[in-house]
Amino acid sequence: MRVLVLSHTRCGSTTLCKWLSKELDVDLDERPYNFKTFNSIIKSDNVVIKIVAEEYYPTNEDINKFDKVICLTRENSSDASISFIRSKNVDKWHDQYEVTDGWINKHKNKILEQIYKYDEIKLRLKEYKVLQITYENIYVSKSDLNRILNYMNVNFPKHLNMLNYDKKYRKDNNFFVKKHIGII
Repeated sequence: MRVLVLSHTRCGSTTLCKWLSKELDVDLDERPYNFKTFNSIIKSDNVVIKIVAEEYYPTNEDINKFDKVICLTRENSSDASISFIRSKNVDKWHDQYEVTDGWINKHKNKILEQIYKYDEIKLRLKEYKVLQITYENIYVSKSDLNRILNYMNVNFPKHLNMLNYDKKYRKDNNFFVKKHIGII
């Protein structure tokens, strides 16, 4: 089975891909999108591939090369933006972290710019006629889990613990984000 996860950055797509790979017992190709290698990768019959919209918006022809396509976005653009700005600043994308009031104040303008970018990307991603799910509905409310399991024909999941909210990278409270950004 060839599975594509289409997303924007900082929305839980790496974790989702790792879970799908393990749950379906298929390979995971974690390389960033590359035009030269894309077609060779999808020749594999058993692979999960992720494409982030910031690198490439796949065509319908690209989408049709996959057996299953999931589009993952994050409703909360401010949290995604904070995660992006922080990760970019330290060049660490998959580790636990905390941010402080001071950090939020220092980076407020960059965060607001990134929020705008994410909102534009999400509008474009919503145009794809594929399974649309969100970070919040996988990792927080869990309301998209059954949709994914049904879509992927997984009757007896064994690795749902990989999607637990306590595994998220950011370990601080979000209440001060509301105060400083005033958007969420």
